[in-house]
Amino acid sequence: MSRDHRLRRGLPALNNSESETLSRNTERLLLLLACVATGLAKYWVSAERTVVGYGDLAHYTTLARNLAQGEGMWVNYIATWLSEPDGLPVQGASYWMPMPALIASLGMLVAGSTSFVAGKLAIIVLTSVAPLITYGLARELWNDRRLGLLGAWLTAFLHAFLYTGAVPVTHGPALVFGAGSLWAIAASLRDRRYLPVAGILIAMAQLNRADGVFWWLALIVCFRFAANARKSWLALWPAALGYSLAMAPFWIYNSLTLGSPMPGSLMNAALLTNYSELYFLPEQLSLERYLDQGPLEILQQKLGTAGKNSWAFLTGLATGGERTGGKHLHTYGPHILVTLFLLGSKRLLRRELLGFWVYALATFALYTVVFTHSGRTSFRAVMFALYPIQILCAAGSLLWILDRIFVHKPKIKLAAGIASVLLFAAIGLLEAKPAANRKAAAAKQMQVANTLFLEEVIRPAGLEDSLLLVSHDSVHALHAHTGLRVASIPLSSESELRAAASRIGATHLVIDDQAPKSPDWNTLEEIRANPAYTRVVSKRMGKRKVEIYRLP
Repeated sequence: MSRDHRLRRGLPALNNSESETLSRNTERLLLLLACVATGLAKYWVSAERTVVGYGDLAHYTTLARNLAQGEGMWVNYIATWLSEPDGLPVQGASYWMPMPALIASLGMLVAGSTSFVAGKLAIIVLTSVAPLITYGLARELWNDRRLGLLGAWLTAFLHAFLYTGAVPVTHGPALVFGAGSLWAIAASLRDRRYLPVAGILIAMAQLNRADGVFWWLALIVCFRFAANARKSWLALWPAALGYSLAMAPFWIYNSLTLGSPMPGSLMNAALLTNYSELYFLPEQLSLERYLDQGPLEILQQKLGTAGKNSWAFLTGLATGGERTGGKHLHTYGPHILVTLFLLGSKRLLRRELLGFWVYALATFALYTVVFTHSGRTSFRAVMFALYPIQILCAAGSLLWILDRIFVHKPKIKLAAGIASVLLFAAIGLLEAKPAANRKAAAAKQMQVANTLFLEEVIRPAGLEDSLLLVSHDSVHALHAHTGLRVASIPLSSESELRAAASRIGATHLVIDDQAPKSPDWNTLEEIRANPAYTRVVSKRMGKRKVEIYRLP
């Protein structure tokens, strides 16, 4: 891009004297090293994570194994009832999008193994291109090689990315495909030949998280208001074509298995009045019941969520989008990165970043106004798609500081820049390794507990082939560790519970007094006292007591 062209677009002119101090080959080598470094760092950080952990990680790994074994996009457990299951197996993408599982399954196929480690390595390989995306954004938006290289290396060692970008969950792919979509949108404003790429990357982002579809909104708004001249809507047809081709297999598969191109069960979560109602049956949720809370209570809930999501946006680079103050958070060092981001946040106020703001505000509204109770965790995951731009704001602040301190001392400035990268790398590694080890220890502890449950309770009772309703803190992990066909106990009355169990063919109910009381504990006490439910197992395992009842 010429200097004149850049000035017409309102972009800052490039300081060529300093940017050209590195040859193109050296620049490429540094980018390659950043990709290799982040891959090796994630491998080292996640070395202890060799078994499946809680929730979504267990789900994506199970789905990946089934895909790698040719069993299709199905799973043999029911985590929530919002997708209205009528038996096992259930479609594995009826609630969560499948991209992490698709990536992990490719790793399993290549490795010839369905192990968790094989799936993990595939995610590491994919997310190792993240530094290139940050660099591409810097070149496309600011045409600044120094900014791009520094941003690439800061991305490589972002502490939260080091451990979440190394396992099959949505966070790593959100950074790759979400930020990649933003890059392609910016590039398409300059050259329409990037429109098919934008469409494909938006599809990849949506297959990773349903909110990825909002990148379409970002593209449309940018096309109309951020380009030099407004263009006809029809000019977006190459993006629509690329998007449709990438989404077509998923649409076809859903049409054959669910009866519609996209699952519609997600909207049930908009009617929750608290997070535990994820265990509700769909018929228990209604708009009238939701509105019965009263306008003041609903407003207070949404304002509370707005505050938490705003804090996640401002502090995500330090906390990884997690709740601050938690017992697992010791991320003191990365707050330096947040400070630099805030100092450089004026970079966000430019028309070329309209797509960034459209996506950020659209997802903020979705997970604050619509999915108020289930959206807090989701918005924290969304932040990974926005981190590269925030990192570039921080990198710009750091470069500004170095330029002011080391005026006319390029060698010392370079040394200080390298030292800064090494400092942030050390901080990232030292913060990420303990966090990943804690998750690994928790996963291994859960695997041991689930294996004991299988060997000491289920098999002696001859129930290993039965469909069980269970009170358990992670039905996903219980199935992943044991292979048992299980469903969470719905949060409902005894009669509704019994009807739901009959609908899916469940034969026994398992009450674990160490599990969180997310099902209705009063209902479980009622079942204990009901002679229609025959108790077939009562076993104490240390402080844990497990009871199994035959359903009438």
